[in-house]
Amino acid sequence: MSNSDKTERKTLPGLEPKEKIQILLSEYSALRSEIVSRTANGFTLTTIGVTVIAWLVKEFTLNSPWHYWFGALFILIVFGFGVFVNLRDISRAARRVKALEHEINSRAGEHLLIWETLSGAVTRKGGIIASFFSTIKPFPHSKLTPLQDLYSDGKEKRYDHGPEGQSQAPAELHSSNTDRITNKIALVRSLKFWTVLAAGVSLVGLQGFFAHADGYFSHRQILHVHNISNAYAFIEHGGMWADVFITTPIAAYIVCRYRLPYFSWPGLLVLVLALAFGTAAGLVYQEMGKTFPEAHTHFGHTPPAGWIHGLFAVAALWIIGMFYLTHTEPQRSNDIIVVSMGLTALLALGVMKFNPRWSWSTEALIQVALSATLLWIITAFWFGRHVERRGQPVKARSTEATTGNASTD
Repeated sequence: MSNSDKTERKTLPGLEPKEKIQILLSEYSALRSEIVSRTANGFTLTTIGVTVIAWLVKEFTLNSPWHYWFGALFILIVFGFGVFVNLRDISRAARRVKALEHEINSRAGEHLLIWETLSGAVTRKGGIIASFFSTIKPFPHSKLTPLQDLYSDGKEKRYDHGPEGQSQAPAELHSSNTDRITNKIALVRSLKFWTVLAAGVSLVGLQGFFAHADGYFSHRQILHVHNISNAYAFIEHGGMWADVFITTPIAAYIVCRYRLPYFSWPGLLVLVLALAFGTAAGLVYQEMGKTFPEAHTHFGHTPPAGWIHGLFAVAALWIIGMFYLTHTEPQRSNDIIVVSMGLTALLALGVMKFNPRWSWSTEALIQVALSATLLWIITAFWFGRHVERRGQPVKARSTEATTGNASTD
């Protein structure tokens, strides 16, 4: 644009404040409609994905041909990409809606639009991933951002502090910097979540690949390859389904939401305990596999699927153990309850076999009952500490947090 164009543009009469608000409200309404549409698309995509996955499981069970793996992988990639694009666009629209609320309120001189600012799930700390694991309670009105004074006298004030000649007020600069930092934190957490989720699902997929190569993927394959009827197939293992839909999402959320002390002495101690427990459990299951062969261990032998399952179990135990047993960052009460509920379901599914020959034995019931009792004792202890911490004065909490950070460093 030439200098004459810029001069001509400066001399044009400006819009009235009411007209500017109307233009912004038009964009606000369009983005709100976009969010509603994208949310509906998400539910539709989930329905289609569940239907296709159910069909794939049926085909694996009945036929188990090798080329179905490539079809399943392609479908999962397309499904994951669709979910990612939908969540990305919802997040971008929600952040813009929140910014529009602040600008429109500042131009109007009072807080008129407050939904996304106080009740929005996507623009909160932790982003859209955290909203899946917590109740979204509206913030009080005291959390509303102070209105900008750019439009208090009906004329838009100019500040030459923005990038590339854009005018920004000091308050707006501070708000934009804060939003930029918040968005960066949300991006890092999102990358952590999806990386751990992809790694966990990939490890389970590798178990299925090697179980298929070993002839233990489905019951029909076991009969065809090994001619035995008392073995449990990979897709009949309840723990496998729990690893995909419970263990992996929980571990991914913990990694993206909390700062875990991976290589400090508490974190390494938890790793040693996870390795010890995983080794002991592997030896026990290897012995049980002599009588009840399954995909991960059969006839005293641990195939590649079993070793990969052991690696997955140790990694999951390490992450979840640090969540419960270390205190680098205090757990939120909602997270403690939701994680414990998910792990309770995991403990039950971990011993189940989706096979007509399997039934609940006394040993299985005792194992689940003792494990669940220990889990909820730990949960009650940390939940009690959280309630006690909330009852402390603000000064005491800040002193405790400072001391904890200093000891961690």
